[in-house]
Amino acid sequence: MGIKMKKFIVERDMPNVALMPQEDVEKITTNIIKIVEKLEPEIEWVNSYITQNKVFSVYLASSEEIVRIHSQICDLPVTGITEIIKDVDPVITDDNYLNILYVICMFYQKCNSFIQLMIV
Repeated sequence: MGIKMKKFIVERDMPNVALMPQEDVEKITTNIIKIVEKLEPEIEWVNSYITQNKVFSVYLASSEEIVRIHSQICDLPVTGITEIIKDVDPVITDDNYLNILYVICMFYQKCNSFIQLMIV
């Protein structure tokens, strides 16, 4: 049985982070990925959102402690870590679910028709 992963959002106060040069963002991102790879399978970086003065990062992790350890190794500030208990999005409603199934079916039919044309 695998490790039970929880979802966490990490808030980082980083003044003027939105003005950081892209090259610096790429260096930080590369470092984050390298450290995650060393700590796997205990942690997985999902994504981050950058605002003017904060970064919000989403992680799948076995514990809050491993998220803190990751941040410390990466030398990134931690303002707060919150466990995400439930995801809510527009896809979960019955109407949207049926609409998505319809789109998938239509896409499949078009792809199938295209593939048949390519074979002939």
